[in-house]
Amino acid sequence: MLRALGTLDADTRENEAVARTLHGNVSEDQLAEFLCTVGLCPPGESPRELPQWPSWIRYRRSLRNSCAVLDHADDPGRLRTLRRPVLLAKGRGRRAICTVSSICWRLSSLTQVTEMPAGHAPHIVSRTRFLRELALFHGGDSSAA
Repeated sequence: MLRALGTLDADTRENEAVARTLHGNVSEDQLAEFLCTVGLCPPGESPRELPQWPSWIRYRRSLRNSCAVLDHADDPGRLRTLRRPVLLAKGRGRRAICTVSSICWRLSSLTQVTEMPAGHAPHIVSRTRFLRELALFHGGDSSAA
């Protein structure tokens, strides 16, 4: 979507360059680089020291599909056809994700954006807050999340 709109910034190009190295048997080093690049580990910390590392290692081969996401072409205007409300969880500190969220918000009147810490994956890193926001979005009791 960013490429189609001409808004592919340096942050996005860096993410793309790392993602394009992920094929075949994704190594632990490649996984660690990816996690740091997309903001899933705090600056200056090693992802290997985080409690999620064993799970990330287990599913690291799923990163081989990254190029499919990068190469997918579509018309961003199709977002205007959405007929159901959409909640976008936008992580702070990742320009590309903020740009995509902003574009989605502008193109769909049914979109609500919530911003939280965590860079690329706020629904994972800020799970409790995400679940609370999701419950509120669906009109439920946020204390249940």
